[in-house]
Amino acid sequence: MKAFFTTLLACGLALAVQALTPQEAVDSFALDSTLRHAAVGVALWDIDSARMVACHNPELAIMTASTMKTVTSTAALELLGPDYRYHTKVVARGEFKKNKFKGQLVIFGAGDPTLGSRYFPENPDIALQVVQALQAQGITQVEGDVVVDQGNYPAKSYHGDWEVDDLMWYYGAGVHGLNYHDNVLSVNYSLNPDGTTLIKETPPVPDLVIENQLQTDSVSNVYTFMDFGRHGLIFKGTTPAGDYDGTFVNPLPCSMLADSVRRALTSAGIKFRQKTLKNTSLAETLLVDHESPALTEIITSLLDRSDNMFTEALLRTLAKEAGLSPTPSNGVTQARQALRNLGVDDDGLLMDDGSGLSRWGKATVHFFVDMLSHMATRNYNGKRLCDLMPAAGKRVGKLLPDTSLTTDIVLKSGSMTGVQTFVGYYPADKPRYAFALLVNEFSCPRSELRDNMDRLLINLFLPVK
Repeated sequence: MKAFFTTLLACGLALAVQALTPQEAVDSFALDSTLRHAAVGVALWDIDSARMVACHNPELAIMTASTMKTVTSTAALELLGPDYRYHTKVVARGEFKKNKFKGQLVIFGAGDPTLGSRYFPENPDIALQVVQALQAQGITQVEGDVVVDQGNYPAKSYHGDWEVDDLMWYYGAGVHGLNYHDNVLSVNYSLNPDGTTLIKETPPVPDLVIENQLQTDSVSNVYTFMDFGRHGLIFKGTTPAGDYDGTFVNPLPCSMLADSVRRALTSAGIKFRQKTLKNTSLAETLLVDHESPALTEIITSLLDRSDNMFTEALLRTLAKEAGLSPTPSNGVTQARQALRNLGVDDDGLLMDDGSGLSRWGKATVHFFVDMLSHMATRNYNGKRLCDLMPAAGKRVGKLLPDTSLTTDIVLKSGSMTGVQTFVGYYPADKPRYAFALLVNEFSCPRSELRDNMDRLLINLFLPVK
């Protein structure tokens, strides 16, 4: 009898799920009273028949947040190719004489966002590569300096439309001609009961200005500011005595890398004497050609972790490889051209940056499903965009993980204040549908909205056979 009722309950749930047509499921979500003041866009697209199955506000441009990363990733795959790799070269500019090198070790930045990244620990350490290259030539002494050439990358590393409050935190790291260690640093500040304080950054950044205005107090009220005018971090406020850690943007990755190379030389037993050389028109010898992971690996990582710096680096690379100045606006122009070459109608795309951190970046759900549909079967050396996107897992709400959709759906999420978005495919391995859910200015708790998005996806896809 218990088994009978269990079976009956399961059938009842299945019937409840299948009771809604796709359009009814979309309407139930979009017209819910919790979203009565929100901007809502929903689109479900049948890839094989190239038709809209269900939608709500398909032509309304809505803030995308990080779902914009799928646009930049698409353009990069098209214009750069799946096997594209960055090459950061290190040249010895000077004279080799017996066991001594006298001159400059010049690092030519190529815009590689993965150089020294903690997300690719298996990739060679460029500082160690320099040491090994010198050791291979029998060098035990270096007299001169380590310098960085950032190429023609703009001095302004961050996007002009990013909010000031984002520019000091790890997710607001800018893009330089030479990126290193994810362009972030760890800061430990120690406050002692006697009021003395110590602030230390790791790895060291010799030219970084750290201004310490902290005072001990029973109440924690710490404010941190980035001073780009003098490349500094400013700590103000009060906090109880103790040790505290934080991760902040490093505005000087070139300085961090140059210092890392100097320290690596010393640690390896190569005597390093820093000296400014007057003659720079010296012979050059290639020491290191550091190669990044392939583009498909970079995209997989950035989509999974929603890495803004990685994505903005790709956007600027689109411009650079086209022979243009590597600015965000030139990157956007190239991204749009890539979409048009694919046959995607980009009229519903208001692209401002590559990552979606700018609140000016908007798109319609119609645009998203059109782009995803075009990319569903497009093969890049055995990889499709859907293969590079993360599984839904626990990225939506609390309901989806209890269903098969946790692995049957791949998606990119996006969130910022007042914004929650998802775009993706179902089924993950052989996409039949592309979908886009964009919601702005919702007034209900985010957790409630995400659970409602779960219900919509369950209603749309669990009945599908």
